[in-house]
Amino acid sequence: MRMFLSLLGLPRSAVEAINDLGLDRYGVLVMVVVVYLVLGCFFDGISLLLMTLPITFPMVTSMGFDPVWFGVIVTLLMEVGMITPPVGLNLFVLSSITKGEVSVTSAAKASLPYWLILLVAVFVFTLFPNIVLWLPNALN
Repeated sequence: MRMFLSLLGLPRSAVEAINDLGLDRYGVLVMVVVVYLVLGCFFDGISLLLMTLPITFPMVTSMGFDPVWFGVIVTLLMEVGMITPPVGLNLFVLSSITKGEVSVTSAAKASLPYWLILLVAVFVFTLFPNIVLWLPNALN
């Protein structure tokens, strides 16, 4: 899939289209976060990665964001998607493990604080990327 998209030049076209919008790098990041939040409501994590990373990774790294940092942000956003209805797979897993004692709706309501914590983490890691990059930089 990634090779197919690369051959079509889709990542390069996406970067050019975003540049034409005149957004700064944080405007683009907000767009990427919104896309991941919306798509995370309907797709599981692996499908989401396979569909979006060939486009978003080159776009975000070309704007000067660190690839390791972006990987952490995408992982957090995927986890948000895993607890977001209507598809939130972790909600269905919880309901299934409890043999229906916990409904998907009540699991979704109970996961709301964690959803907010993950979004706050994305915001904090965007403001202070060295929190994420400290260990990788220390290992170099």
